Amino acid sequence: MTRWGETYPLYTGGAAGAPYGPIDSTVIGDKKNMYLFFAGDNGRIYRSIMDIDNFPGSFGNSSETILSANTPDLFEAVQVYKLKGQKKWLMIVECEGAVGRYFRSFTATDLKGNFTELSGLESSPFAGKSNTYITWSNDISHGDLIRDTHDQTFEVDPCNLQMLIQGRNPNISTDYNDLPYRPVCQMSRPRCCQTTLTIVGSHHSLKPCDTSG
Repeated sequence: MTRWGETYPLYTGGAAGAPYGPIDSTVIGDKKNMYLFFAGDNGRIYRSIMDIDNFPGSFGNSSETILSANTPDLFEAVQVYKLKGQKKWLMIVECEGAVGRYFRSFTATDLKGNFTELSGLESSPFAGKSNTYITWSNDISHGDLIRDTHDQTFEVDPCNLQMLIQGRNPNISTDYNDLPYRPVCQMSRPRCCQTTLTIVGSHHSLKPCDTSG
């Protein structure tokens, strides 16, 4: 490639019921298709699909709602990953809780399929104040898992999870755009002989090293 191509919209549709339209989009792929997932600050997660041979290109103007809940329980910052050694995909979504921001998680056997809950609400999160060692922030916000690969599958190793997040001093109150968020990396170090995935001391029903699932 000797020059950049022309620019064009990745997605031209909306997000039904979303006050600000589509937000916090992420693009992931398998061997056949590319998938656009996004949130809406409205308790919904959306998905759009295109053939991988047409990517990069536009996902067009249509999408489907794949998860729905009360607004705080599916808020924003959706991310999706392939689980190494498993026939499963992991989705994490940032939520608003009584204490602070936290992440729920869901899994699916196919990116086109249904995502079912893996970890629950604020009292039993994928990552939150209740299961991290972070003392200076009540918010576990805008997280992203560090990937094992550099391809479209966003593969992560459940035996060595590392999550980049942002947190802030809860005693500072100001306009949202001026809140003093700063980055931090929290790590999970589960032993591969364990039967459950450990996220900083919290147990979820996901077998980290089971290659048969």
